[in-house]
Amino acid sequence: MKKLFSALLAGAMLLAMGLSLVACGGQKAFYRLQEAYEKGIISYEDLGGMHVIYSAAKHLVLTVQEEEVIKQSFFDNFDVILKEDDVTPRELNSVEDIEITGFFGDYHGNYIVGISWFEDPMCNMLRESVADYSFYVDNDTYLFVWTNPEQIDLSLYQDMR
Repeated sequence: MKKLFSALLAGAMLLAMGLSLVACGGQKAFYRLQEAYEKGIISYEDLGGMHVIYSAAKHLVLTVQEEEVIKQSFFDNFDVILKEDDVTPRELNSVEDIEITGFFGDYHGNYIVGISWFEDPMCNMLRESVADYSFYVDNDTYLFVWTNPEQIDLSLYQDMR
């Protein structure tokens, strides 16, 4: 009887944890492009739209407030980003160390941004390929999809553009 109760309790706890992840979307704040595409956070069409903007070297403009929110989120999630993503492990001491090098669109509330938090004196171009699209970035910049998991209402800031 004790084993049955323990098994039921463990099952209930696993179910509760699973439901809590579903309830809060189970989303990270930042995804690399490939992972975001594989998880359906951005679509093939979204990548195409981003590629048009990126290829034209025409960066869209974030408001100062949007930039501050994204940088703070990056800083707050930096340990997870280093652990889960293929990024160069450099120290990040403050939000002021973060630079958003480009904004390539808002796709369904997910912002695609280029982020750098260190300078590489041997700055080379690297190719990041997703689906049929290639993006060339400096090796001190990474392309991320920010999902805004805290659901910050950015429409308040967009009117300021």
